[in-house]
Order: sequence, then structure tokens, then C-alpha cells
Amino acid sequence: MKQNKKTHRTQVGIIGCGPSGLLLGALLFRSGIDSIIIEEQSRSDVESNTRAGVLEQSTIDLLDEVDINERVLKEGIIQRCINIQFNGERISVPITEYTEGKVSTFYSQNLVVQDLIESRLKTNQRLWFDIEYARIERHDKTDDGQRPLI
Repeated sequence: MKQNKKTHRTQVGIIGCGPSGLLLGALLFRSGIDSIIIEEQSRSDVESNTRAGVLEQSTIDLLDEVDINERVLKEGIIQRCINIQFNGERISVPITEYTEGKVSTFYSQNLVVQDLIESRLKTNQRLWFDIEYARIERHDKTDDGQRPLI
């Protein structure tokens, strides 16, 4: 297999285009720190991978902090209470009374990923899909001044 090597400089390299990598990239961008995100899968595979569907208040707050909350606020379903059914009786528990007003929001993780990808690409941040092989060649600054290399 022929290896095509090209050097791209950045302050932070992120391997993986899941919600964590994308949100980290958004937070870094907001702080003026350059990053490159590389992903093994195709964009369509990443965007269609459905996992979790409930976002906690802290996640909604982070999405708000990086200005990626428009669609989740419009399309997400806010859960202010939990219904528990036992022996044919339904009990409604107002979770906001026990969480200082915090709520959960039903909004699929793949939609969060789509929103984060769209925002990253709109702001011309580097995001590369279909990267077959990534490894860390140097993980620490060496004596000769070379920096980490992915």
C-alpha cells in the first residue's frame, strides 16, 4: 500500500468525528484554537449512525455555548416529567422540581452530529472523512524540538 504523506499544521489534531470530537473542535474554535478532525468513516456513515436520543441539560448548554442549538431547540422534545407505570397505575414525577429546573431533551445523536458537521464546514474548519489509517507517530515534544505527529 502506497502511503501518501502531506503535512498539515494545526494546534490540535482530533481523531474521530463523533459528538465528542466535533464538540471539542467547536469549543476550540470558539477559543481561537485551530484544529483538524480526521474520521475513518464517510460523512454519510457518520451522519446516519443513530445512537443515543436523550440530551441532558449540560449538553444543551454546551451546544448553546458554541451556537449550535437552533435546530435542537426547534425540533427537540423537552421532557419536564417522567411517567412511571406500575400495577396499572401511572405516576407522573416532575423532574424539574428535583433538578433545579433542568430538563432532558429528546433529540437524536445523529442530528447533533449533523448540526456540528454543518457548523464546522460553514466556518471553513478542517474536517476530513474517509481517512483509512491514522496513528500518532510522536506523542510528545522531542529533544530536537519536533512536535507530535498524527
